[in-house]
Amino acid sequence: MAMNENQKIGSVDRVFDIIELVRNRDGVTVSTVAEEIDSATSTAYQYLRTIEDNGFLVEEDGKFYLSLRFLDYGGHAINRQQAHDLAKAKVKELAESTGERAQYVVPQDGEGVVLHIISESQAVKTGVRIGTRVPLHASATGKTILAFLPERELFDIIEHGELEQYGERNGT
Repeated sequence: MAMNENQKIGSVDRVFDIIELVRNRDGVTVSTVAEEIDSATSTAYQYLRTIEDNGFLVEEDGKFYLSLRFLDYGGHAINRQQAHDLAKAKVKELAESTGERAQYVVPQDGEGVVLHIISESQAVKTGVRIGTRVPLHASATGKTILAFLPERELFDIIEHGELEQYGERNGT
């Protein structure tokens, strides 16, 4: 649930903006962060070093990258999914029987989150990885999830979500 803007802590939002930037750019310099968050280089440096000191970034050759510490958090979140082990087995079975890519996606906050992927040798390669988030209305998997959601959840997604069109053939 979204918070009222004046209830938010700006510096926390800024930390997450920086983490997203590091992820999206696959590493950043201090000057890149300063430019992107519209702050002094010294401020960007303090943010990056603080995030690094907390174990979430590593510095290599003057660039900051996400650390492997995120895997621990992701692993914890995945393990909370009660059906994860069963789904992994079914995804493997499906991929092996079709020779294609199969994935396990769960709904969260109006999006589908990929939790497991198996790609067989002849499967089409995509940029999808564990943790990828996709709007439910913009993928076949997501539309299947939407078709089986309880009515109240479906209305919440429609009411609060941005049903942006993705591609020419995506009917929104």
